[in-house]
Order: sequence, then structure tokens, then C-alpha cells
Amino acid sequence: MLRSTVTLFVEEPILRERATFALLIFASVNVFWNSIVLPLAAPPFALSHTSIGLLGIIGVAGALAARNSGRLADLGWASGPPDCH
Repeated sequence: MLRSTVTLFVEEPILRERATFALLIFASVNVFWNSIVLPLAAPPFALSHTSIGLLGIIGVAGALAARNSGRLADLGWASGPPDCH
């Protein structure tokens, strides 16, 4: 099973491309969250580890809400200024 994964990775260029994108996204998220913890834990914020973790969960909820909001906007449910025609 593991050998077939390596074979697929070598033979399929789209798999290599998407794996590279996933690696870069994973790395960028980890760099961000690892570097933001220290300033949030230090004064003037002085947040606890639990509060910082909750901030991450709220960020995930915001990302999911943004995805759904984009879908609704694509369907014509965007609320914006009225047309001036």
C-alpha cells in the first residue's frame, strides 16, 4: 500500500502539485499560529493558553462562515448598496 502511494506520487504530476500546495498551506498556517502565541501571551494582552486556543477555534469558524458567505454571494444573496440605475 505504501509503495503504491510512492508510485502514484512519482507518476501523477497533479498529485505532486496538490501535495506541494497542501504542504505550503500547512506550513504557512503553522508559522502564523506558532509566532502569534508569544505576543498574545505577553502583556498587554496576557491571554491564557485556553484563550489563545479559543481564538484559533473562532478563526476556524470565521473561515467557514466566509466560505458560506461567498457561496451565498455567488447565488445573488449579497447585501450591498442598491443599484443606482
